[in-house]
Amino acid sequence: MSANGKSPIVVGPWGGTGGYPWDDGVYSTVCQIMITHGAAVDSIRIQYDLKGHSVWSQTHGSTEDGSETDKVKLDVPGEILLSVSGYYGSVCGSPVIIRSLTFQSNRSKYGPFGTEDGTPFSLPVSSGKIIGFHGRSGSYLNSIGFYLKQVHVPIPSPPSYPASPQLPTSAYSRNGYTVTEVDDEHDMALAVRDRADGYAVYGAGYPKQQYAHPSPDYHDGSIMNKVWCGVTCFCTLCKYV
Repeated sequence: MSANGKSPIVVGPWGGTGGYPWDDGVYSTVCQIMITHGAAVDSIRIQYDLKGHSVWSQTHGSTEDGSETDKVKLDVPGEILLSVSGYYGSVCGSPVIIRSLTFQSNRSKYGPFGTEDGTPFSLPVSSGKIIGFHGRSGSYLNSIGFYLKQVHVPIPSPPSYPASPQLPTSAYSRNGYTVTEVDDEHDMALAVRDRADGYAVYGAGYPKQQYAHPSPDYHDGSIMNKVWCGVTCFCTLCKYV
């Protein structure tokens, strides 16, 4: 039975039939996994959480011949183990053993640990989290299987971005310049001349209401022009000069 009283889903094992069977049972969640590996996975040891209490499994396999040891530590309770994949096969005529393991959580991927050679296997990511391991082991990790608990795993929403500003689409000619159409909400347009004598016209996003004390020369709706340093300003604040 599982930690919450409901029957878990049993999957696997994958691998060979050598060694001795082992079964960790089921817990609230997986906290971390210690993996000893080289040409194959020599051993694993799992730390579980059972209703707030830490529980370590026995070491499944042998740590004598492993050339490297790695640790997968999950950021519980937010991070959960969703899937495990890997390879199994023989090494130099040995019985079939687990050659490599890769772990997938709802936040990250860990591995591969070992050698990716032989027959691939995979526990697909589904609507469940891994809450226990079982399998067979001797001098190596011969096989591995899992207990799953059905949970809802939310999918992160894609980031949202602000809408792009709308560019003016209407323009007309005045005194030889191309001027953007200015609506009642804005009172400024800017025409900039480049060295090729072309004009880029920009609408200014400054509402007229921002002028708390307008100049006496302010004439709503009249578009004048003022030339200064090669930049022509068409606005209601300027007079002909």
